Amino acid sequence: MSPPPLHPVAMSEVSPDSFVADGEASGLPSAQRRFLIDASLGPRVAGAENLVLHAQFETCAARYPDRLAVDAADGRLTYRQLDQAANALALALCAEGLETEQPVAVLAERSAVHLVALLAILKAGACYLPLDPSHPDPHLARILSVSKARLCLAGAQLARRADLIAQRVIPLTRDMLEAHAPALSATVRPDGLAYLIATSGTTGEPKIVELEHRAAANTVRHSHDAVYGADDLALVPWIDSPAADASIHQIFAPLGAGGTLVPIAGLDQLKTSVHFDAFTAFGATPSMLATLLAGGALPPNLRAVMFGGEACPAALAGHLTATTDIRRAVNAYGPTEAAIYCTGNDVMAWGGDQDQGRIIGKPITNMRVELFDETLKPVPPGSIGEICIAGIGLARGYRGRPDLTAAAFIELTGIDGQRRRYYRSGDLGALLPDGRFEFHGRRDRQAKIRGMRVELDAVERMIGALPGIERALVDLRPDGRGDSRLLAWVIPAGGVAADAVSIRELVRLRLPAAMVPHSIHVLTEFPLTVTGKPDLAALPAPAPAPAPAVGSSPGFDAREAVIAGEWRDVLGHDRFGPGDDFFDVGGDSLMGMELLLRLGDLLGTRISTSDLETGWSIAAIAEASYRAAPMESFEVLGGERQGRPIFWIMPSFLDFPMLDGLDMPQPVYLATTDRMENTKETFADLAGHMLERIRTVQPHGPYLLGGFCLGACAAYEIAVALAASGERVERLALVDKSVPEFPDHSFAVAGRLMRSVRALASGSKAPGSSMVSRILPPRLKSPGWAWRQVAGSRFTPSARLDSSATILLTRHTGWRRGAFRRSCGWRGWIQGDLRVERQRRISAEVGVRRLLREIADTPDG
Repeated sequence: MSPPPLHPVAMSEVSPDSFVADGEASGLPSAQRRFLIDASLGPRVAGAENLVLHAQFETCAARYPDRLAVDAADGRLTYRQLDQAANALALALCAEGLETEQPVAVLAERSAVHLVALLAILKAGACYLPLDPSHPDPHLARILSVSKARLCLAGAQLARRADLIAQRVIPLTRDMLEAHAPALSATVRPDGLAYLIATSGTTGEPKIVELEHRAAANTVRHSHDAVYGADDLALVPWIDSPAADASIHQIFAPLGAGGTLVPIAGLDQLKTSVHFDAFTAFGATPSMLATLLAGGALPPNLRAVMFGGEACPAALAGHLTATTDIRRAVNAYGPTEAAIYCTGNDVMAWGGDQDQGRIIGKPITNMRVELFDETLKPVPPGSIGEICIAGIGLARGYRGRPDLTAAAFIELTGIDGQRRRYYRSGDLGALLPDGRFEFHGRRDRQAKIRGMRVELDAVERMIGALPGIERALVDLRPDGRGDSRLLAWVIPAGGVAADAVSIRELVRLRLPAAMVPHSIHVLTEFPLTVTGKPDLAALPAPAPAPAPAVGSSPGFDAREAVIAGEWRDVLGHDRFGPGDDFFDVGGDSLMGMELLLRLGDLLGTRISTSDLETGWSIAAIAEASYRAAPMESFEVLGGERQGRPIFWIMPSFLDFPMLDGLDMPQPVYLATTDRMENTKETFADLAGHMLERIRTVQPHGPYLLGGFCLGACAAYEIAVALAASGERVERLALVDKSVPEFPDHSFAVAGRLMRSVRALASGSKAPGSSMVSRILPPRLKSPGWAWRQVAGSRFTPSARLDSSATILLTRHTGWRRGAFRRSCGWRGWIQGDLRVERQRRISAEVGVRRLLREIADTPDG
């Protein structure tokens, strides 16, 4: 069996013999006709006509009120909290005069407050219109205009953008997460509109697909019944674009099964999520999945994977079988007009045969799939026909476009002799002897690029309408990496010189990334066929403009040279210079993600797309890598032990020797404050970085935490950050750190220390320098070390903390005048049980060991 085509298949490319002549299907033998009838229909399950999209979430909220529903950067909500917050916002929207089925746009990143907005819109009886913040404003404005959405709920950071394109904007704030209200009395009908999804239109204007509650709810219920096993949806990342219909599935599949949803800011941040090793299910396009597999960034403990949105590369099924322990991997096929997906093929159930890539499987519950020829008659098994879809999952149509709706949703007589409403997908397929459908490309110039539907004619029209362009052609071609790329060719108007890079930048400002050509080639004329039409096959393959090869580019430092080498491997060429932007020399969003994954492993830093706001040049990436958080790991004592971990922070100048030989009944994770020496961060900043590392080991509390000296400052701020995120710190132990009551005195001491260290470094004498020289080993006589002491002397807690705590002063600090009195100052900050103890006869080493053992004795709580 030949591999699946990864580019649109025009009807002219399919042999006429593959289609059945008019009337032939009606004369099929009864056995073939029976086979077609059985294969075309998915399982029948009663009650689908009564389903409402968010009803199963509300059932879970009643059944598991205290179970964690969402764990996001902006907040962690239980099912009860998420339900009540959505109720409160829904009441507020109804008070605004919201009407039934009125479209409400949401312009927000993937977050907890976005979920509150989505649920509130559905509860109020309106319909949800998601907008992708990564799309340019002109494109979003066209979507709002076509959909006639007057109200937009916008994330706090996006409200200003929304004001420019929407009639009325309501900012989404974190306060909404804490609101609560009883359930609404509004009646939501199963045949009412649930959401709108914008897709590409042939004229350049977006088409707005209208989906009803029962359509999407039927798809989600099929996933629960036939795709995912028990606990497969326990912890799921929300990774798809909010504007993709796959997001509807990623949200409601786990929230309708009592699982936890984790919004991920971007695919490049998946590997650094604190839940990375714990994710149980995952959804992505095949190209995303292949990139994650290649970069070692696919969560390692997944039980189930669903992929779709574009043609599946032939080798992907084999890779999943050979390199992962995933039990179920479903290739889901279906256009937006069929409510997310309408057929599915579990490639694992068929042994991961590489030929599984193009097989899209069998119809899902309450859905029907049939193949029709050009005369709209059913085709026999094995012949190629257009995939037409019927069933409860069909969309209502295209908003405000009855002409397009009538052309795409038509009445046909099926193989069973019954007339019903079908959606003409434009996709080609064939029915295999085992009853599964096989994908054979397109019959028109529509393509799926990274899961987004793209009308090539619309891109051509948009580019051709740019100033100085006479005509444009667009095509999709294989890129040699198992994927396809959108390419464009243009003829300048009046023979005026045109710059391909400038044209591409203009396109990028008007269209989503998936619709921007990978490269543009400027020609004086187009090659023609014998009939005088443009010959797409004869168009030259565009190439990036020549630039100095990497090896000859001057000015690269060591880190930039490493980055340039990765550019060469990812792009597949070295035609770029030091100042070139990654996306201007052939890169795309998936290649960019692959690049960041590679660099993270090589440089030991975590770079995200948000770190590259100034651009994607080699210099900009190098600069971002210096600023990025290091991918540090803990030093672990007793890593093989069982039980709750203890997290202990030490000052960097002491490292860990004082804990050598410590025998503990449970693991102790040790970190230092060394980051502060290079970054000049505050203890709160340091705590933010350490918090991420702690949550990779123990995602949720209660926590056992402590620190010594400057490490105690960091430990306290980590405890504050944990408490602010809704976690409980059960025990906090601080050794030899007091809260300064006399900051002026502290600053004076720190200033003298800094002057003494600088004097030593310069070889001169200064008051106190002999003392510093005497008590410090050579590696510590540095301004960086002295700066840490200044930071320590200036430390004032950022917030109060409700936790049990122990403050221990050893002979290291206990003998100092006023130390015990200053330690009692902690009582103003720590609201729980506090014990302040002074032991002048024990060393700091003994004190640290003693408190660690005390923490280890804390019973599980």
